[in-house]
Amino acid sequence: MPCILWIESPLPSAELLERTALKPCKVIEKGSIVDTQAGTRSYEQTLIGLDVSLADFTEIKQQIDDALSFFETNQVQLEHMFSLDTIKARIDFGFYTTFVDQKIVVQHDSFPHQLLSYLGHFKIDLDLSQFWYGGNQDLASI
Repeated sequence: MPCILWIESPLPSAELLERTALKPCKVIEKGSIVDTQAGTRSYEQTLIGLDVSLADFTEIKQQIDDALSFFETNQVQLEHMFSLDTIKARIDFGFYTTFVDQKIVVQHDSFPHQLLSYLGHFKIDLDLSQFWYGGNQDLASI
């Protein structure tokens, strides 16, 4: 999914997830060994992914709007989960670059202070994962 809140902790996922009604899109337990395209990876922390936005990789503005709504809607549940001092988190916005031809010289995306306030409050790092466009979609829509 394009926008995911990743939560890491040495605690087992069951202990973390009992603190919220939010349903994860991915869970990897501490000590798991997972095959990836880059090779085998061992996880030293439990990793839980929560879908924040299902908007397409071409819709960064919608992802940002969805993220703000996610934090507004789930603030109480997140407060309960993030009250644990073992939690580290990052929110990852995945989007296609607009640098697909020489006519585009800048890509500008803005994050509203309300969203940044939530990220600061919960001590969530902000990741931007920019991907090169490689589909059959009309490039004008990017």
